Amino acid sequence: MKIAGTGGEIRVGYQRAATLGAWSLTASGYQPQVSYTLQAHVIDRDEYWFFEQPHAVSLRMGHRQWLWRDVTVTGDTTITGELTGSPFIT
Repeated sequence: MKIAGTGGEIRVGYQRAATLGAWSLTASGYQPQVSYTLQAHVIDRDEYWFFEQPHAVSLRMGHRQWLWRDVTVTGDTTITGELTGSPFIT
């Protein structure tokens, strides 16, 4: 299963570490816990906060935000990361 969208952020605490453009999630595991592989285009990033840990990833899904905490992302203009568990949806 693959989900795609545009818009999101990577945060460290309340600090914005990066602004995301186009992104995609690919399901990479279902048992015992669902996980997704994230690939996203970075529009803008803060060079200090991007390399701090832990990250929180927030992705725009229509009028909602899907949020995962304690995520590590890697990359430069395109990032990847493993999102484990169900997102917190607001």
